[in-house]
Amino acid sequence: MLEVELLKYRASEIAASSLILAVKGLQRPGTAWNKEIEKVTGMTVQSLKKVVTDIGLFISEVNPKF
Repeated sequence: MLEVELLKYRASEIAASSLILAVKGLQRPGTAWNKEIEKVTGMTVQSLKKVVTDIGLFISEVNPKF
């Protein structure tokens, strides 16, 4: 990952947000993050919203087709 701005996030937040974006890219929103995953990770989609947005912007810069 080349974007310095993303270094402010924990690796687990980047991984979780990447999973959310990958599933969204498969056009299956809502299936990536459920209550069980929230319970295990302690992270919610809402708490990851900024990370997801920042990673999405980074991906768009690197690959505009995304």
